Amino acid sequence: MEDVVNYAVNTYNVDESRIYISGMSMGGGATWDYAGNSSTFSKKIAAIVPVCGASEPNSFKAKNIADANLPVWATHNQNDPQVPVSNTDGYINLINSNSPPPTPQAKETIFPVSGHDAWTRTYDPAFKENG
Repeated sequence: MEDVVNYAVNTYNVDESRIYISGMSMGGGATWDYAGNSSTFSKKIAAIVPVCGASEPNSFKAKNIADANLPVWATHNQNDPQVPVSNTDGYINLINSNSPPPTPQAKETIFPVSGHDAWTRTYDPAFKENG
């Protein structure tokens, strides 16, 4: 993913203080992995929105995200048959239990539905959490 970020920065007029990473399913996993693999990467981006991210929670990655105070808003469906919601729950818990905890704390929205498609609602411009 670093190659994609560097390509965008080098090719387009990118405000480097406003690089946001989001992905769904395997792309959501890549979002967690990119932000967590290196403190350099987690400090390079403004925020992440992993959607039903296919990455198992990892304390090293969560610490890098928390230490960078990287804003996180993760979404997932409660009864996702392909990627367990425990992935999102686990990352959010690990990030927020860091010492010191991040500012802002990582946030998750778990939709009370079945299926893998959490992205349609997440990326819907009309979506507002809690109405």
